Amino acid sequence: KKRIIVVPSLDTPVCEWQVKDYSDRLKSAGSHSNRAVYVLSMDTPFAQARFIREHDIHPGIIFVSDYACRQFLDNSGLKINELSIFARALIECDENNVVTRVSVPRDITHLPVY
Repeated sequence: KKRIIVVPSLDTPVCEWQVKDYSDRLKSAGSHSNRAVYVLSMDTPFAQARFIREHDIHPGIIFVSDYACRQFLDNSGLKINELSIFARALIECDENNVVTRVSVPRDITHLPVY
């Protein structure tokens, strides 16, 4: 199972809080989590690495950047056209990589439903 947390930018307060909160939840769960967790953003890999380092993010969270090729941004339907960044979203997939749930808040300043 996979959970993909899509954020506009790690350098915004809501995104920072969202990822740190999820990281803390994973730390509390210990090894009981049976789900791969990804954070997807348009941030550069360098910015993502800095964020991970500065915020002591759980090592089980895998950060993915769509900065270079923009393939997911352009094809997912999650693009905020005026800004060329992702809308905030949560995508869940089953063990066969079939999307089972998508949560997109109406407003970018709100969190998706976990």
